[in-house]
Amino acid sequence: MQETAEYLSFGQWRYLRSVGKLQHFDAQESLTLEPRLHKLLNYFIDHSELVLSRDTLLADVWGEGAGSDEALTRAIAALRKILQDSRTQPTYIATLSKKGYCWMAAVKVEQAPEAPAIPAGELQPVAVEPVEQDQPSLLHWQWQRRLRLKKARHIWVSSLVLLLFSLGFVFLFNQMNQKASLPRYLHMTPLSAQDGTERMPLLDNLQSILLYQHSQAEDEKSWRWAVQQLNSMQVRHDSVAYQQLSEANWLNAQEIVFRAVQQGKCAFWRQQVQPVFGSASTLFSCHYFVEKGQVRMADALLWLDKEPETGQMQLWQWKDHRQQLLLGFPADWRDISHLLYRLNKAYMLVQLGYSQSMLIELDLGSLIWRELKHFDFRADQLAWWDEQELLINHGPDRFAALSLRTGNERVFGELTTNLADVSRVGDSLLAVSPKESVTDLLQLQWAERAQPEVHSFAPSNRVETLMLRRPGQYYFMSERSGLPQLWLLDNGVLRQLTSFTSKVRVEQLLWWQQQLWLVIEQRLWSWDEKTGQLTPLFGARVGAEHFTICDDKLYWTERDAVGWALFQWQDNQATKLLDNTVNVLCGPQQNLVLQSYHHTQLQLLQQGKLRDLGLELDWRRVDRTQMVSDEQSLFWLTEQATVLNRFDWQSKQTQTWRLPQPLQALYLSEGELFAEQARTTDVDVVWLHPEL
Repeated sequence: MQETAEYLSFGQWRYLRSVGKLQHFDAQESLTLEPRLHKLLNYFIDHSELVLSRDTLLADVWGEGAGSDEALTRAIAALRKILQDSRTQPTYIATLSKKGYCWMAAVKVEQAPEAPAIPAGELQPVAVEPVEQDQPSLLHWQWQRRLRLKKARHIWVSSLVLLLFSLGFVFLFNQMNQKASLPRYLHMTPLSAQDGTERMPLLDNLQSILLYQHSQAEDEKSWRWAVQQLNSMQVRHDSVAYQQLSEANWLNAQEIVFRAVQQGKCAFWRQQVQPVFGSASTLFSCHYFVEKGQVRMADALLWLDKEPETGQMQLWQWKDHRQQLLLGFPADWRDISHLLYRLNKAYMLVQLGYSQSMLIELDLGSLIWRELKHFDFRADQLAWWDEQELLINHGPDRFAALSLRTGNERVFGELTTNLADVSRVGDSLLAVSPKESVTDLLQLQWAERAQPEVHSFAPSNRVETLMLRRPGQYYFMSERSGLPQLWLLDNGVLRQLTSFTSKVRVEQLLWWQQQLWLVIEQRLWSWDEKTGQLTPLFGARVGAEHFTICDDKLYWTERDAVGWALFQWQDNQATKLLDNTVNVLCGPQQNLVLQSYHHTQLQLLQQGKLRDLGLELDWRRVDRTQMVSDEQSLFWLTEQATVLNRFDWQSKQTQTWRLPQPLQALYLSEGELFAEQARTTDVDVVWLHPEL
């Protein structure tokens, strides 16, 4: 009945559904919903008392692939505000955790209001003045003018209809072309279920066996190959363990080729895995370990490596048992993390800096590359969707199918978040889950020649990250209330400071000019403690990376058209100070400590002059989140973040401590050292099957 009725009522509202007009029972004025909210409300009413998932609402209200989680969240919040509804005590729209939304209010059908009657006494004849006939020529001219206007209107309306029809046809054709083959993944099935971590799954051509890497939870530096028979689910493990293990490529139905680190040495190996594991044999050595940096062609093997002296990324070919250098990439690229091949073209994810990436296409005939897409975060997903599309990052937590022909993207649904090593098998997806686990903030206390003491900081069962200390106060980011929010622990009292309505990427917390600043997606925002308002210091600067406060001055590194450079905020504008700088820290006596991509030697900028500090750190091997400093010390992580190092600026001495578990990030504030650590959790290979 609700689907055809025009006039409805629910709660305190009357509703004309055809035009989206709402009128409160206690008010004479009415308001008209904007088209998206109009469609959303109609959809809720038509499906009242049913649990509607976010994917269902996005697909049916926005259209497949057209909307986003943020858009849906904003629309729900706007509709609640209009209806004077509450999220915690809802009358109309209820939120069901991890399930979706449900319309709660009873909807009644009302009769259409009758037009007001006019009293008979008010009906009066209207006198019409007779029109005095003019000269025949004037009448003819008026008739011709009306005819011309009518013809012009006809032509204009016809042209407009034709234009709208053409645009609609193009839009529908494009939508059908972009959405026809994109399934909705609603079912996740575990495929491996062992203790520890399984990753980088690979099916054989017959899809009868699954090959993957396995590491026990207590030893994340020992990786073994595992083969699982899909019909019986029986698993066989190789007896040989490796410190690091890359993805594998099939050489034939029984053998694989892979890159691994064993006893600190990098090499490519060939090994039989079917019907039993054979002994692995070394093919050739490599300089640098890359997890996803090789691909097999018909008669050769392509792989990524680094020049040992400069660290510059290179592309090599192994053919006829000989190695050949094909190309050296720009020296100011930090890394290349993926490699795909098809039709004499290679596709790679380039890590430009610590938090920027781009997708490139390389013609192997001319060895000329071109940029296909730029990311303002560290992209980490690249695989084939079909012959013309790539599975690639849409955001840090989502991925999409990117058309190589048109450049258009189709974004996958909500269930495909927090996945790694994704590949397509038929219409299903093979992946590992979860990509990221819960993280905790820890406080580290150290002494001379003693193991650091580790203390938990405000633990919860949600992701905690970023730490900034002020006297008696601790600012940090946490997802304990759902979305990532800024929290403050003030003299033992914990309270939430922000109320973000969608997931935002907060990258740094800084204290500058006696107030708190947040770096949100490469933009610097000041936070007003009284109003809770965020105000940007300047507009988005494409290429901006790590910000540092030193001697109460703001510095950062940025990659512009020339290359990497050091910038300072002076006189309300960005001023370039020094070229070739990829990272900046605050060091002894409030002087700047700089890293260059030309060499590994750290340098001190003092009174406009650079001098070596006697310490080498390769910016390609140590992430900026794993290196912090103050006026006394420099801390950084090595050996897959399992060794903590401290360099004393004054004595020039280095201390090292081996950690029981790897750390993800370091934070040094007001002389206190904090760390971010992921909780140990099982990571399994999973199937994602499409909706039938």
